[in-house]
Amino acid sequence: MSTTKKKKRELDLSAFPPGTVTEYSTLVCLACTFDIFTTQLGLAPRTAYSEIRKYSPTIAELTAPKALPPFFDSEEKHPHCPYCNAAKRWHAQLDTFRVEGGKATDAARRK
Repeated sequence: MSTTKKKKRELDLSAFPPGTVTEYSTLVCLACTFDIFTTQLGLAPRTAYSEIRKYSPTIAELTAPKALPPFFDSEEKHPHCPYCNAAKRWHAQLDTFRVEGGKATDAARRK
C-alpha cells in the first residue's frame, strides 16, 4: 500500500512590494472545539470529529485583532490554551496572508 501525502506548497510573495503583504497567524484549540461540539451541541464524538474537519473559519475569525474562543494568540514555544489549558498537541496553527490591492500589486496578484 502506498500512502500519499500532500506536499506543502510554499508561497512566494517576493514579487509584491514591501509593506503590501500582511501575515496573520492564529491558533485554534481543538480540545475546546471538540468540547463545544460534544457537550454544548450534543453531537456524538465521531460526528463532532467529522464536523470539525469540515469547518472553514471566516476571514474575520482569522484576522481579528483579538482572537475569540476557540481561537487564541500565543508567542510561546509550547503554548497552552488559555481557556482549557490544553497542550500544544491539541492546537492547529492557521496562517493567513493578506495582499493589499492597488496598482503596485495588480500585476503580481494576477500571476
